[in-house]
Amino acid sequence: MSINPELQRKIATPEIKAKLLEIASEFDSREKLARAFGYTGGALSQYLHDKYPGNIENFENAVREFLKN
Repeated sequence: MSINPELQRKIATPEIKAKLLEIASEFDSREKLARAFGYTGGALSQYLHDKYPGNIENFENAVREFLKN
């Protein structure tokens, strides 16, 4: 059963957003950073600006897994 899109959290977790901004300088571009955890640069930009239309939980779980490694 899927979650009603209107009930999904639409704002990034501040700690994850801060960590992404912190490590962004280690990559040649934000596109390459996003590709490292399976997303596009556009998705990353939307996430950072609290405009990501997809599932925030899935996005942040991918980031968490990436950060573990």
